[in-house]
Amino acid sequence: QQVEKAAGMPLFERRANGTYPTAAGSALVRYAHEIFGALERAGDEFDALTRGLGGTLSIGCNFPSATYLVPWAVVQLTRANPMLSAKVHEGPLEVLLPQLRSHAIDVVVGRWPRDSDTHDLEEHDEFEQPMVIVASPEHPLARASKVTWPQLAGCDWILPPRGSAARSDVDELFRAKKIKPRCVHIESLSAYANSFLVRELGALSLIPAAVAKHLGGDRAFPILKVQMPAVFAPTSAITLRGTQASPAVAPFIQLLAQAVKNQ
Repeated sequence: QQVEKAAGMPLFERRANGTYPTAAGSALVRYAHEIFGALERAGDEFDALTRGLGGTLSIGCNFPSATYLVPWAVVQLTRANPMLSAKVHEGPLEVLLPQLRSHAIDVVVGRWPRDSDTHDLEEHDEFEQPMVIVASPEHPLARASKVTWPQLAGCDWILPPRGSAARSDVDELFRAKKIKPRCVHIESLSAYANSFLVRELGALSLIPAAVAKHLGGDRAFPILKVQMPAVFAPTSAITLRGTQASPAVAPFIQLLAQAVKNQ
């Protein structure tokens, strides 16, 4: 009530079944999250300085980027800056972007959000990650010299969850090729989980080419020889517009570009 008095307007609506924020209250909660996030980052940086480290970098990334792109860039960055303290948070954009906006993380590596408000976000670079279809070595199509899309329609698949950006891209691909997967037993965004499921269930999965290479290459996960159209959105480095980023963000983004070249 003292806060409401200072604000000069009601911040919460009190009902029999609970207390709910008004429009002004929701704005206050949003700013409070930003303040607490900034204080937490400041605490991390103070702790790093106390331990003799040279600053901090907090990174959010989606599942494909977490398998190769981001770890490679982090390794190179920490080799060049041994005193840097780095944190990596893995998750979907729906979770990472609120953390970026509350200053809990410095940069998000993922697909640029297409269906949400991005006025406060800044896209620095786009990184193409070619996608491939992988199978187990025992799959009937694994050693075929050429695979057609009608052949793929008769296979079982492991696909990203419905509602995810990755699933939208896959559905667009299937529509463009006029096919419908025979069966989708499991929905998953985890490259490591998908690699196990592909091997054990004999299903197909779409993953970045660099991830397939990292998980064992063609011997462990044969890449099907099928023409892939360019329907998948590139990966971007995303920061919060109008804020002073960690000095490590710029060299980190440069290393992401180098990681793509090394694929």
